[in-house]
Amino acid sequence: LRAPEADLSSLLQEDVLDPVAMMKTRLTLLGFAEQVVCYLDLVDLRRVERMPGLVSRGSVKFGPLFRDLRSRIDKDVDLLIRRGHTIYTPMVVVVAVSDPTEPDWRETLSELRDPDWWWHPHISVLGLGKLSPEMAVAIATRWEWALVADFGSTLQISTLVARLGEYVRESEDDL
Repeated sequence: LRAPEADLSSLLQEDVLDPVAMMKTRLTLLGFAEQVVCYLDLVDLRRVERMPGLVSRGSVKFGPLFRDLRSRIDKDVDLLIRRGHTIYTPMVVVVAVSDPTEPDWRETLSELRDPDWWWHPHISVLGLGKLSPEMAVAIATRWEWALVADFGSTLQISTLVARLGEYVRESEDDL
């Protein structure tokens, strides 16, 4: 995937994500297909000079991603609390190029979104390529956080980044 790499780099532009959001956000960038690959782990966006490139790696399986996120969020929140950070509701942005290929992904999504789990995240979806709008809405926690764009559609990707900044500012109400 060459287009998402260029678009993700817009997160690093100070005029895209406001300074308060930049200060509060810790980013973990994961790639997923058959397995989950971690490209960035809990990085301060103010210290990232360049976003890593992303590569399409075959069939899209959401199950491994959602399972990984469930355990990763627990570990990350614990680590951030020990470091003295204030924790808000986690935000997950799923960038996907097609609908999932495995049948049981909804089960793992339900576990990730379980309202009885203290750290269940808000989920935003950016569909590129062949992800259907219906699938994006099914995964996102709010329908307005489900965007489907063509590769290279910087307008919609910029909208997602702006919404992420709004979310960070509003998330203090979730405490």
